[in-house]
Amino acid sequence: MHAAEDCTVSRIATVSSTHIESFDAFVSQYLNAALRDLRKQSVTFPAEQLTLAVKHLDIGFPLGALDSDGKKRKKLPRECRESGETYAAQVQASFEVVSGNNISTIL
Repeated sequence: MHAAEDCTVSRIATVSSTHIESFDAFVSQYLNAALRDLRKQSVTFPAEQLTLAVKHLDIGFPLGALDSDGKKRKKLPRECRESGETYAAQVQASFEVVSGNNISTIL
């Protein structure tokens, strides 16, 4: 690699690091804080009252084509930009449902 290429790669890494650090902080810190701030919601029916609470959120990685092992591989943000796709991933949540003395977890 030439000095000019080193400089360009370094500048790109510097610019993108802010976005990466922001996303990482969102997933590792702020998402959990937001989850703690969500209040339980109650719904009253004629025969019972249900209380619903979000217990866990998990954000996956955008997945692309199959790799040589037959497993889907992680997409890179650059691939999404170049192909015009969104950098979207599956979000999974688990909920706690309380009905009287019964507590259930729904994934």
